[in-house]
Amino acid sequence: MLRGRGFSLAEIGELLDEPGAEAEHLTRLVQRLTAEHDRLEVRIRAVRHTLDSRRHGAEPSMEKMMDGFEAEHEDEVIERWGEDA
Repeated sequence: MLRGRGFSLAEIGELLDEPGAEAEHLTRLVQRLTAEHDRLEVRIRAVRHTLDSRRHGAEPSMEKMMDGFEAEHEDEVIERWGEDA
């Protein structure tokens, strides 16, 4: 579970070696999960915007459609739709 949540093997080893450090490690896990949740919420809103626009026959706002995806897919967007997309 911890490895899949971004903990390094060193952090996991520390947790196993020092049971008193558990609260600190779990606090970091909560912080990481919260950050991941926040990123996913932004992406969900962007996808919902796109879906709602399409369902109503409208063109979705490129800015809203790409919210939360910009850095990850910027090259693909430029390649498909140009610099002004």
